[in-house]
Amino acid sequence: MKKFNFDKNKKSFILSLLLLAVVVGTAGTVALAVAKSNGVINTFQAADNNTGIDEDDGGEPKNKVVSIKNESEKDKAFIRARVTVSPEGACEVDTSRAESWEYCKEDGFYYYLKAVAPKDKTTNLLNGVTPSDDFKGDTFDVTVYEESCVANVSSDKDLDINIVKAAFDKAEKSGTVEVK
Repeated sequence: MKKFNFDKNKKSFILSLLLLAVVVGTAGTVALAVAKSNGVINTFQAADNNTGIDEDDGGEPKNKVVSIKNESEKDKAFIRARVTVSPEGACEVDTSRAESWEYCKEDGFYYYLKAVAPKDKTTNLLNGVTPSDDFKGDTFDVTVYEESCVANVSSDKDLDINIVKAAFDKAEKSGTVEVK
């Protein structure tokens, strides 16, 4: 009769179980990696941020009116603008009736304190240009530079300037300010 060696068979049995576990684990991992799954549909859409300067002078610089239009199809926009005169001091720009606009001395921008709806525009920023009494030149330039960023607010009331400025700060850091 043959003698049974339990210690030797026990080691072989345990090694076989470990090998089986490795094979089954590897096969399961490969099966999961190549299995087909339902694709994920990307619902992300880029923001629609497009604005432009809307101006009319009726043929007379003194009657020049300027507002900014949100030309986007779907997103509200915050808008800010800077007005420069060249040569400096050549004229006075009338912003006295610029309703919902607030000037910030720190950065030289006028901030519109409302989110402008798509296809809507701001109130007038400029309401006329008058040459200065001491200006002796023939011509001068009034340049309006505007920037916008997407506004994610639901309020139609005037906002605090700090809220609008914070939106521009955030947009500048992310590189999403639209410059015109």
